[in-house]
Parts: sequence; C-alpha cells; structure tokens
Amino acid sequence: GQGFYTKGRLQLRVDGRYDHGIPLGGSVLLPEVERFFAGGDDSVRGYEEDRLATEIITEPVPPLGQTTQIRVLPSGGNIRALGTLDAQVTLWKIASVPIASAVFTDAGLVTNTLAAVQLDDVRPSAGMAARLLLPIGAISVEYAVPLFPRLGDDPRGRFHFAVALRY
Repeated sequence: GQGFYTKGRLQLRVDGRYDHGIPLGGSVLLPEVERFFAGGDDSVRGYEEDRLATEIITEPVPPLGQTTQIRVLPSGGNIRALGTLDAQVTLWKIASVPIASAVFTDAGLVTNTLAAVQLDDVRPSAGMAARLLLPIGAISVEYAVPLFPRLGDDPRGRFHFAVALRY
C-alpha cells in the first residue's frame, strides 16, 4: 500500500509492504532462491543490499590457532515487512525543473515465522535526500544510517542513488 498527502510544497508519502511465503512439502524454510530479502536502495536504506537479515558464521583460520574469521551473509526469510515515511519539500526550480529535499525513515523485518518476532527484529534507518523531479520521474541521491547497527552494518550509513520513472 502507498499513500500521499500534499499541502503546498510539502508531500508526505507512506509506504507499506508485506510478503509471506509458505514452504511446501513439510519444509520449514523456503528454498533460498524464493526467500525474501531486504536492505538497500529499494527497501530499507542505510543497510547494504539484502543485509537486513544476516547469518553470522565464525570459523577458525588455520594455521593461526586461536584466530577466527567472521563472515556476515544475507540469510533471507519466509516473511518480509517493510515501511517508509518520507517528507519531501520542493525547494526551488532550475529551468522549470523542481529540486526537492526530503527526510525519511525506513523500517523492515525479515523472519521465518511471525511467532518468533521480537521488537528488536525490526531494523529502522533514517536519512535525507536531494531529488531532481523530472516530468518522466525523479532522480535521487540519498544518505541513510541504520539506527541500531549490528555486526556487519556500517554505523556511518550509506549513500543510495535512485531513479524512479513514471509510467
């Protein structure tokens, strides 16, 4: 679902998305190619692509003995819920092309079962954007930071580049 509210130069956008896959044949998990992933330019900005839900693997590094290697891999899940709140203000026009700025917050959850969900499973981020509002769509440069970073997340945040075409 998506909703817009416009008042003068201000536009407020609210998005919500829910995906739920049901494993068949007695399986607990969807096959890896069917799992839902989140994080990155088109879901929860501030996180690397598909890194909202991760699996942490630690393994010894031979022949160094007590040294271990940590790998953070995207894990995906059977269920994905995403939400965005975006407040955009048109600042000025250059050659009749509107230039806008926005602040936003995204939040997402990737899990395998709703019964196991806890509040800290929801991964929020916040950021700001500069947008060029063309007649065919918008070009946006965005910067977002994860609000509660975990191992594998860059607490300094990330830049995102987006092109949204109208059709």
